[in-house]
Amino acid sequence: MQAAAAQETEQEGQRAPGDSANERESIERHSRSFSLAASLLPPLVARDVRRLYAWCRACDNAVDDESVTLEERRARLDVIRADLRRVYAGERLESVESRWLQELVERYAIPAEWPQALLDGMESDLDFVRPRSQADLELYCYRAAGVVGLMMSRILGARSCKAEQYACSLGMAMQLTNIARDVAEDWERGRCYLPQEWLAAEGTELPSDVELCPVVERLLNLAEHHYEQGCKGYPYLPLNVRWAIRVAASVYREIGEVIRRAGYRVREQRHFVPTGRKLRIVAAGLGAGVCDRVSMSLGNVSNSLMTGVTEMKPETFYLAIFGLSLSCVMGTVMFALVGMNPKADSYDKLPWIYSGGCAVAAAVLGWWSRRLASKLPAQ
Repeated sequence: MQAAAAQETEQEGQRAPGDSANERESIERHSRSFSLAASLLPPLVARDVRRLYAWCRACDNAVDDESVTLEERRARLDVIRADLRRVYAGERLESVESRWLQELVERYAIPAEWPQALLDGMESDLDFVRPRSQADLELYCYRAAGVVGLMMSRILGARSCKAEQYACSLGMAMQLTNIARDVAEDWERGRCYLPQEWLAAEGTELPSDVELCPVVERLLNLAEHHYEQGCKGYPYLPLNVRWAIRVAASVYREIGEVIRRAGYRVREQRHFVPTGRKLRIVAAGLGAGVCDRVSMSLGNVSNSLMTGVTEMKPETFYLAIFGLSLSCVMGTVMFALVGMNPKADSYDKLPWIYSGGCAVAAAVLGWWSRRLASKLPAQ
């Protein structure tokens, strides 16, 4: 969405909560992967995710517009910074995206340093200096996408320092994947995010595959490290949003796998994930979501059973263990009788195995019941 389209009337800003055409337009036009993931979120969460994306995209478009001079883009960034200060001051705002951000800041207590760091990353693109080291590259990725992951974590309902750390890593992993995919496109624009320590090439001509492929491989390996860290954050997310985040991360991760299968050759084409593969990723994410719900349900049942046991009266608990020991004695005798007269030669050992198991269980439970009986109060 172009910056000029960001200006709307005050009446438009007062419309009822819900997706506006502009909220959907921004994410659907610029990121099909995020649009797919957002569509899997609960409606109100999806609305707020789209609003955050719309603000980030509006800022990026205003600063990254190469149809105007560098001075004009600097002036736009100054305006955006001033607007951000008004967001946190609670002042009236003209830009609809800034009003959306102000609502998100108030609702989710988003710290000011996160969107400020995002603008710092945009400013570094205006005064572009190629990263010299991996540390420089990761700092850029933190500003460009890590802080977006941090803001997203608040909107998605994660509330812990570990969750924020993992969300930041996931955002950085996606940005590293973007860089690997867009090496040729960025080079044409006079930018190269590959650290000089990895690739010393300069100038207007894109390096050959012999020089470039090992560097792209190294870049994707770094991205994979951050994906592994980021995926550790899934348990910190509410169940109703995990599926969407898994899908978004998996689709981006698959872009890297597509590049790997192409031998890390990114000079000739911009790699993407086919629709069929995206559908399989969505299905796999759904399966993982179902497993999460089943696991949590079983955990709740287990907790309930343990609570019931711990709250059980001593007399009742003794009787339950004593009853189980008697049942095991009966099982020992029953399986022994079956073993004496097996119905099939192929099963002649199984009854004795079962009988022995029941005998061991009966002995353990009998010992336990005697210990419990000794602790019961005298009648």
